[in-house]
Amino acid sequence: MKTFGIIVGSLVALILVLGLIAPKDFKVRRDIIIDRPQADVYAYVKQLKHQSLWNSWFLKDPKVKMDYKGEDGTVGFIVTWESSLKEVGVGEQEIKNLVDNNRVDTEIRFKIPMEASFDSYVITESVDPAQTRVTMGMHDELAIPMNVMSFLFNKIFGGEDHIIRDMDQSLINLKTQLEQK
Repeated sequence: MKTFGIIVGSLVALILVLGLIAPKDFKVRRDIIIDRPQADVYAYVKQLKHQSLWNSWFLKDPKVKMDYKGEDGTVGFIVTWESSLKEVGVGEQEIKNLVDNNRVDTEIRFKIPMEASFDSYVITESVDPAQTRVTMGMHDELAIPMNVMSFLFNKIFGGEDHIIRDMDQSLINLKTQLEQK
C-alpha cells in the first residue's frame, strides 16, 4: 500500500510540475494567398454554410448531418454537426464577432467524442486589388491539468501536426472554391 501511495504521489507531483512548465495556451495559425478580391473572399468565408464545401473537417464525412440556427453570416449564427465518424464527432460552431471585410471569430464546441471548446478565426487581408491573404487560426486558454494533456496530445503525440494538415487542406480547398468562381 505504501508503494501505491508513492506512485500516486509521484504522478500527481509530475502532473503539477508539467502543469507549471507546459504552455497555458494553444495556438495554431495558417495562411494562403487567394486570387480574388478581399470583399469577395470575406463575403464567402463569413457564411458558415459554405464550410461544408471547403473545410476538410466536414469533408471527412460526406454523410455528416448539419443543421443551422439563425441568419448565416451574422453574429449568433450556429451550425451544428453530427457524424458517425469519431474523428468528426458531434458539435457546433457559433459566430461570435464579425469585423466587416476583415475577420470572422467563432467558437467551436465539441460534444462527442469529448467535451471541448476553443476559439477560431478567419482573417482576410488585401494583398493587392485582386489577391487576398486568408489566415485561419485557433486559440485556447488552458488551466492545469488541461495544459498538460494538451501539451502531450499536441506536441508529443502529433495532434498539432494533424490540425496543421487539416487547416492547410482547408485553405487549399477554399482557394480552389473561390478561384473557380
